[in-house]
Amino acid sequence: AISLADGFAGTLTDDGGKIKFRTVGSYELKATVTDSTGRSFSHTAVTKVYPVIAVSLELPLQTHTDRSVTAKTKLTNAGALPVVWSMEKDNTPAAAEHSLTNAGGTIHFAEKGDYTVTAAVTDEAGRTFLASKSIKVYPIPNITFTVPSAVHTDDVVTVDTTLTDMENLTVVWYVDNTYGFQDWDTYIDGKLQDAGGAIRFTRAGVYDLQARVTDATGRVFRFNSGKIEVLPVLQLSFALPQTGYTDTQIDVRTRGNIGVLPIEWTLMKNGT
Repeated sequence: AISLADGFAGTLTDDGGKIKFRTVGSYELKATVTDSTGRSFSHTAVTKVYPVIAVSLELPLQTHTDRSVTAKTKLTNAGALPVVWSMEKDNTPAAAEHSLTNAGGTIHFAEKGDYTVTAAVTDEAGRTFLASKSIKVYPIPNITFTVPSAVHTDDVVTVDTTLTDMENLTVVWYVDNTYGFQDWDTYIDGKLQDAGGAIRFTRAGVYDLQARVTDATGRVFRFNSGKIEVLPVLQLSFALPQTGYTDTQIDVRTRGNIGVLPIEWTLMKNGT
């Protein structure tokens, strides 16, 4: 036998009382009353006291649908009791691909949304101890657009975009001329918005358009057009006198910016 003070905190009177056992174990509590004749009457009750299990859970605050996150648990007084994992999305039971044990593991959320992950341990008496964490899952935005493989400096290029999971995001456009990103207004006339737009390249060269998006987590997504060759508008002229004779040689000289491109000459006589 142990003293009442060693066994529990609290006080028992003739009417009973409230007590809290100090340590884990099986206890037998006995109440005895003796009448005026010296006869004793008693009642005995047995109870088993279980430890209080502590469950803590570590989980990132946010992730993306293309990544897995690591969950970690810390258990106290759980012994070999199993951890039961559950998940909710927007307050509705949800499922996610995972590899979870009592110690934690990895979870992959394939759909965007606000999730709650719960780790729960139920002891032999049926009491459940749990810990929950919330995590916001962001989608992977996507932008598709195409540009011609070749244009001239006087061509207007129409850029049409198709946007996926771009809610509340803004597209920032960049131009690369193979020497790195350049000042937009120096090389391009016109602006592009989320839906695209119409632009004109003002200088000849080889370019690449890049659409860039930064989401709420700070993650940057980049989408490229592929190479577009911008050719100059060629200028070609030559001088020819209005009159001539069959015995006179005319010196024809060309002018322009055709470089080494060959010239194809044609001739009409008397309008045909």
